[in-house]
Amino acid sequence: MSCESAVRLLLEDGELASRHAGLHRLEGARLLITGASGIIGLNLLAALAAARAAGVSMDIYASVQRPPSDALNRVAHAAGAIVVASDLSTPQGVEDLPIADIIVHAAGSGDPGVFLARKAETLSIGACATLALIRRLPPNGRLLFLSSSEVYQGLDGRIADESLCGTTTPQHPRAAYIEAKRAGEAACVVGREAGLTTTVARIAITYGPGARLGDTRVVNALIERSLRQPTTQLLDSGAAIRTLIYTRDAVELLWRIALQGRESIYNVAGKTVVTVKEMAEIVAGATHSRLESGRGDGAAGAAREVRLDLTRVLTEFPKTDFLDLEGGIARTVEWYRSLLEVDARA
Repeated sequence: MSCESAVRLLLEDGELASRHAGLHRLEGARLLITGASGIIGLNLLAALAAARAAGVSMDIYASVQRPPSDALNRVAHAAGAIVVASDLSTPQGVEDLPIADIIVHAAGSGDPGVFLARKAETLSIGACATLALIRRLPPNGRLLFLSSSEVYQGLDGRIADESLCGTTTPQHPRAAYIEAKRAGEAACVVGREAGLTTTVARIAITYGPGARLGDTRVVNALIERSLRQPTTQLLDSGAAIRTLIYTRDAVELLWRIALQGRESIYNVAGKTVVTVKEMAEIVAGATHSRLESGRGDGAAGAAREVRLDLTRVLTEFPKTDFLDLEGGIARTVEWYRSLLEVDARA
């Protein structure tokens, strides 16, 4: 395995995601993707690389805060994208970005290990940067804000549709992230009231190629731990329920929403609903490791159950070809093996 193998995984998924994403609508457009180094941003770029290869002419800007990885540089090159460094937790960071017809605001890490350590920056990226980007949107432009199923925190036991919101307070352990997403959604409402096309995607747990080593999100952390040692170790009993979506399925739906969506808010998730233990069993099988349950309380502030109603998104954008969990984990394991090999040579 190598960086080339890792990039191949991304570009393969990008090509498949692009087939039904309607990316021909981007002909002649000027695009901006914030958070392009994240798992979703990187896969959004991979789909654009496929569109570029198919002859779609567009100007693409990929905004990142941290130094881009080799994989990001290669995918950006394939997409013909210009990578720009910008700290969107500051006003100047937004001002330094180019004006674009279509903005996908994917900045703000969904990794608890990051957002719990950078609470002020997380709030600023979700609230202030979203509003600032909307104010820079041309009259006929479109902005998609990537929100999170975390806004439903407190609704355990319910299948959440877009009319609902959670019950957490600003004192919740994950409040900085949750309130940042709610504030970004409120900014999109302000944009709509001003006649702009601003749309929200509330995304459930996304996994697949594109994550970095050290990512603490449950699927990524389980896979990395099981590849580093002979045991797949859970933090607790693994009873929590999660709804998962593989990256290329998420990216297909996100591009369709960004370019054609009629509603103001969409849930974006897959059809896979499993306990963390069931997920870990598949990871253990794919990595040939031994599964052990933990005795802790799990991740700080994590929901016990995440279930999303997909009626709205799948009615407007019918999709049945979601990759199953076994297939998605197999590809994610391949991605992590390539990262660990490159890291071992560094």
